Amino acid sequence: SCGANAPTRKSGLEREGGGVVYTPPGRPSPPEELACLIPGFDGCIAGLDRFDHAVIEAAGRLRVIARY
Repeated sequence: SCGANAPTRKSGLEREGGGVVYTPPGRPSPPEELACLIPGFDGCIAGLDRFDHAVIEAAGRLRVIARY
């Protein structure tokens, strides 16, 4: 199945990514929450989270936002 490798991919990202932060499960993170979390990150794998102008401004060195 497509999701069969998800745990392997997740552990690989945690091992190789230099640091992984997870938002609370079960709901999209509001922009105010993201703006506090995102400074210092190079990339973000986003679900349904909303990235508004304030989040992008706070991001600093962010280079990619990927939607899954």
